[in-house]
Amino acid sequence: MKKNKAMRSASVLLVATLLTTSVISGTLAKYTTQDAAEDTARVAKWGVELQAIGNLYGDTYKDRIVTENDTTATVQSVDKTADVVAPGTQNAEGFTFSLKGKPEVDGTITTTITSQNIFLKAGTYGIMIPVDSEVVTAANFDELSGLYTKSGNSYSAATAYAASTKYYTLEDYVEVSANYYPVVYNLAGNTSYTGTTTEDSLNEAAKKLATQLGIGPGTTDTSKITTYTGTKTFATNDDLASLLVDGETITWAWGYGDATKVGDTADESDKADTILGLLENTTEGEVVKLDGTSYGPLEEYKDYCLDTQFSIDITVTQAD
Repeated sequence: MKKNKAMRSASVLLVATLLTTSVISGTLAKYTTQDAAEDTARVAKWGVELQAIGNLYGDTYKDRIVTENDTTATVQSVDKTADVVAPGTQNAEGFTFSLKGKPEVDGTITTTITSQNIFLKAGTYGIMIPVDSEVVTAANFDELSGLYTKSGNSYSAATAYAASTKYYTLEDYVEVSANYYPVVYNLAGNTSYTGTTTEDSLNEAAKKLATQLGIGPGTTDTSKITTYTGTKTFATNDDLASLLVDGETITWAWGYGDATKVGDTADESDKADTILGLLENTTEGEVVKLDGTSYGPLEEYKDYCLDTQFSIDITVTQAD
């Protein structure tokens, strides 16, 4: 009996233990349903790189690189003060600028381009040099040729001797057959242009850039400075380099004519260069242009221009 009681007690304990184990096991293995969600964000990349390197005429151009450190980036190429250019000078390295990047925001590009080029309009030119009073006399007047007298601002051919009259001779005579632009500009990069001496190559290059940057026609003031200004928008992830300007380089050269030809046989371009040089600085006489049968003074910016300049100002702004 005692043995049977002991066995029953052990069985009860075992059952109790199993029941307990079953309860514990059920607790550890309960059904669960789990859900997870994650949301992250980063700052959108501005991603705009503006670059202007080099100089066109001297040290007036700024070397500057603007990268994605601001929502507005500006680079200006020149302060509009050019150094001296002259026949035989050139800048083969030139001035280079770029607008690159793939911004992850919308934005606006605002650009202003200005250009001004040296020129001498088509026409007949020379310089009137005074003749010493004792050189021309009544006795030798008929033997002399090419004498002029001045009335007001007009010089006319002298037909008869007159005492106490001041006479002039016409020197450095040249017939400029077409409008002459001695400083020839070239443009290379996403845009390209090759200039000649018969057109305003700097303005043509500026026009090419303006078109690429989405700017309309330019306006020209009385000093023959042409200005292009306008805006172009871009969308998120647009490739600015392919849309706009990338590695644009402007170079220039003022070439000589045939160095073996001098005096009356000199090339037309060399003679025209001489007139431009005399307009810049002469104390000997007056540079004149033929108008009908007489010669008269030149009008700056109508007949000629002695200044050249180029500037480009680009500002990139994130859209509101």
